[in-house]
Amino acid sequence: MKINIYAQHWLCHSLGLSKAFDRVDHGKMLQKLSSEFIFLSTLCSHIKPYISSRRQFVSFKHRRSHIRHVRSGVGHGSVLGPLLCSVYLNNFFSVVESTVYALADDIQSLFYGTQSRDALQLFIHESLDQLERWMKSNSMLLNISKSKIMRFGTMHLRDMRFQLRGNELEFVDKLKMLNVIIDRKFNCSHYIGDIC
Repeated sequence: MKINIYAQHWLCHSLGLSKAFDRVDHGKMLQKLSSEFIFLSTLCSHIKPYISSRRQFVSFKHRRSHIRHVRSGVGHGSVLGPLLCSVYLNNFFSVVESTVYALADDIQSLFYGTQSRDALQLFIHESLDQLERWMKSNSMLLNISKSKIMRFGTMHLRDMRFQLRGNELEFVDKLKMLNVIIDRKFNCSHYIGDIC
């Protein structure tokens, strides 16, 4: 997807997903793998036992709970976990009408355009509504306190406000985008200072 560098309005919405790796529904994951990634049908037969044969229990002071089947979640520290999370979130990109950048559960949605300020605000509100519907139907939850919006260079968008579930999203002057800290002037000095 091409980005219009001459756009008058630039906004980035950094999505704070709440426990995305833990919320990956095994049944929906297998359905997505078989329907959206048809060429992976043989791979599905190998992944199914990996995600659907998991069990857990709690042990405390020499007592143990009953063993329960785990019906959601992928491993955080595994190689396969981020890949499965990305596959699970894959169709999100076709729902939200913006440029989306993602790495596992680290997702940024970039809105830009030359339309009027009011048209852009309406477009973003509609996109946020679509986002909420997708989250609900895919067992995901957006953490409002971790979701941020940053304006790039456009000062006349200062009074724009966006809400999700009745909570106003916070505007920030810098964001961590795919592990790179960038500010509203496309300056990476925060990132360089952070790693040096």
